[in-house]
Amino acid sequence: MILLLTIVSGLTGILLARFFRVFALIPAILFIVVPAYFLGHDQGMSAGLIAFALGAAAIQICYFVGMVAFLLIDNFSIEKAPSESSIFLSLQN
Repeated sequence: MILLLTIVSGLTGILLARFFRVFALIPAILFIVVPAYFLGHDQGMSAGLIAFALGAAAIQICYFVGMVAFLLIDNFSIEKAPSESSIFLSLQN
């Protein structure tokens, strides 16, 4: 169950990186408290705390990785590269 919460948190972090700013992580991390509480209620308090810590870390790490990946894709795409004709024209001037 802890692994499932961590995976879902990571996927949530990647999706948040695509569509929202970093401030969206605060309420998203607070939403992890609910499943971690129920997990802690069933399997013990230490399991709940570990689930919350891993979920919060996964959402933040995946947000950062997703943000870097989307920035690299946006800034270094082939469509934004200058064409050969524009390079040739700039060399003639």
